[in-house]
Amino acid sequence: MFTGMFSRRIVFAILLLGRVFSTDASTLDGIVRRTPLTNSRYIFETTGKGTVAFLGGSITEMPGWRVQVIDELRRRFPKTEFTFTSAGISSTCSDTGAYRFREDVLDKGVPDLLFVEYAVNDSGDGYYLRGRHDPATYNTHSLRGVEGILRQARRANPKMDLVMTFFVAGGQLAELRQGKIPTAYACHGKIAEHYGVTTVSIGEALAVAEKSGTFDWKRYGADCHPHREGCVFITNLYRSLFDTEWTGGLPNGSVAYPLPASIDPLSYANARFLPFSEILLGDGWQVLQPDWKAIPGNNRANYCKGKILTSEKPGAVCSFTFTGTAVGAWVLAGPDSGSVEVSIDDQPFQHFELFSPYSKGARGLHYPFVETFADGLPAGTHTVRLRVGESANSASIGHAVRLFRICVN
Repeated sequence: MFTGMFSRRIVFAILLLGRVFSTDASTLDGIVRRTPLTNSRYIFETTGKGTVAFLGGSITEMPGWRVQVIDELRRRFPKTEFTFTSAGISSTCSDTGAYRFREDVLDKGVPDLLFVEYAVNDSGDGYYLRGRHDPATYNTHSLRGVEGILRQARRANPKMDLVMTFFVAGGQLAELRQGKIPTAYACHGKIAEHYGVTTVSIGEALAVAEKSGTFDWKRYGADCHPHREGCVFITNLYRSLFDTEWTGGLPNGSVAYPLPASIDPLSYANARFLPFSEILLGDGWQVLQPDWKAIPGNNRANYCKGKILTSEKPGAVCSFTFTGTAVGAWVLAGPDSGSVEVSIDDQPFQHFELFSPYSKGARGLHYPFVETFADGLPAGTHTVRLRVGESANSASIGHAVRLFRICVN
């Protein structure tokens, strides 16, 4: 598919991404190679075992490119017994990814090779949050989220190989066609360069293919979720990467990668979920598994099992303490969502409306997102009080507060 276009793609990639990525990195078909993937190959071939994880949003959750890359790894290493962790969850951004990384990835087996993608969700789902926060702050959360994931990964396994993938939405592709760098690409690319992580830019490769007439957005799927041909296009990029990385003789051993100083000292490198058992429940608060069939709205399967922290009683208070610099909640915002008021260290309560534009109507979605209550707190132990608000969005039919997880960093 790519024969004869190598030099033109190199020129396009350098012009397009030169402001973000190191000029010392080698670029091919939207791929910027920084740290070789030799450690994972060494583990796969010398131990006969391998752990590979995929972290991201719905593009990773769907049975598409991820399944094809898994098949490709099995084909290349037929004698290796793999453990594959699929940690993609629809509508989640990188801040959510950082908070759930320990539970959804590390606790299921520390990877030898990790694929991370949030370039679409950190721009698309981030727009939803722009009505809730200063638009200038969302890239801050994106940077802290992605950097937090990388730092957690490298601390858990300093020899872990990492690949970051920049998938593409229609608006991002339009920018790439004009030679512009999408905001999330620039933010994530800055982090990748700092940590020496290889990136695979689906958007850049697609823009180049459109210019040459070999592939286009419609065949890709005309949606951020690639269809069958789009997944083949993506997998071919990974094959190019693997062909380049995994050729020649087997290295003599594996090496630990350096962990540089943080870009943002407040990155979510210590992100985790606070156990519900550590929350002091006041009257009206419960930890339970909801009867979702009796609650208005639709829910995704990821959230239908297990207990959540919830209350529908205005004025009800619960409290907890944590050690760190940031606190928030992974919210399920449905048609009857109200508001929550938050006091930290006995300061005045701050109001957070939880209703989502995607929640309107009796069949609205219980939309998942992380609401940051406070960030950049002084390092140390803090006391948090949550109070169900008296007010709610005019489109809401109730005052419910449903928290899938309490997030602390």
